Amino acid sequence: MRKKNMFNRLKTDKLSKSFGHHKVFENISITIPTGKIVNVLGKNGSGKTTLIKVLLNMIDSNSSQVYYDNEDTRKMGAGYYHKATAVLESVDNMYNYLTRKENLCYFLTLYASNLAIMTVIIFRS
Repeated sequence: MRKKNMFNRLKTDKLSKSFGHHKVFENISITIPTGKIVNVLGKNGSGKTTLIKVLLNMIDSNSSQVYYDNEDTRKMGAGYYHKATAVLESVDNMYNYLTRKENLCYFLTLYASNLAIMTVIIFRS
């Protein structure tokens, strides 16, 4: 039985994606430990949805791979989807009088009872 890496559940190294000559993102390295909640924030067109689709193997990256428990997700087949969760939301439901972090904390507490640590990835365009 293969020993699972309980510290780095999802990992990429220098992940890049482009469509033709248009670079969506380049050299993104992500390590998401077990139990972390990740929020991807950015302007329209900054690559948030594309990144999520690459992480979920819905589209291929141009470089690097995505690893789940040190296993290449491309080789995991449909079983990977039983282990991965992604929620794509628009900003329409955010409260303007709260900061990004306050909005995130508020909505997360509505759906999760035990939030230990939160990681936020911000794309700059």
